[in-house]
Amino acid sequence: MGKKKIRLTKKDLKRIVRKSIVNVLGCGIVNNNHVLREENVLRNDDLMEYAKLGKQYTGLNVDIFVDDGEAYKRNKHPLWIYVRNGYSNTDSFFPVVVSKTPFVPSHISKDDINIQEADLEAVMVFVSINALLLRDFADEKVEHMDFYKICKPVIYDIKKASRGISLDESAALALNYGEYDSPQQTYGEIDEMARINMKETGNCFFPFDSWELKIWSNDHEPAHFHIIKDGWDVSFDIENGSLIEIKAQGQKQSILDYMSQNVCSWLDSKCFIQPKLTNRENARITWEQLH
Repeated sequence: MGKKKIRLTKKDLKRIVRKSIVNVLGCGIVNNNHVLREENVLRNDDLMEYAKLGKQYTGLNVDIFVDDGEAYKRNKHPLWIYVRNGYSNTDSFFPVVVSKTPFVPSHISKDDINIQEADLEAVMVFVSINALLLRDFADEKVEHMDFYKICKPVIYDIKKASRGISLDESAALALNYGEYDSPQQTYGEIDEMARINMKETGNCFFPFDSWELKIWSNDHEPAHFHIIKDGWDVSFDIENGSLIEIKAQGQKQSILDYMSQNVCSWLDSKCFIQPKLTNRENARITWEQLH
């Protein structure tokens, strides 16, 4: 499998970083069993489910730990890597969700992250360019030795990073960017569907038993989802909640009004399917998995 070196432009870097780093802002404190312990420490038995990747494989200034055996399924959380929260052998870690536009879950406070912004941005770029490989590695579709060979490291200016200059400002990052064809990319022209308001009951915006919120594979850009009820089928943008298209029109205007008034609040609220994420974060991941 051949590799070729390319250099990302400022525009490429800003696109990746803007979609990733912004999700760290305005967050709360972590306090649950799957992300960080109450004392913000992962025990050794937790890390037994993850493979450590050092700088020789990633090009990063911090250690990361990647799922190599479906730990995310057993622990019922999104697929993520753990990043060592510092530059010594600290026992503190924080997660980064594996995605082409990776992010730190919204319950992690930016103030709790103890690595420099440039290094956090480099982590985001590493996860972005290796997203498919990281998922297949977690699902045990790729052997360890093959993973280490295929993994694409990030190369950037360490001196500039140590001074806190962000990667998009310095334009000092280059990638060993080889093609990786995931065995799971088999959708073709088949239309797959994911229901993204599963389990929503009680005091919520769109209860599962009366509203359908769906994402279809092979659908058009921008990333969006459909809200379906009583003859209405309306698509909304995942990022900003704006109305994109009315595919089918029902009789009651009040239903469309309710959708438009509450869609942004729903996107910002906690996801019933993945309680550690917002509905926007879960929808974003689901869109990428289906496209």
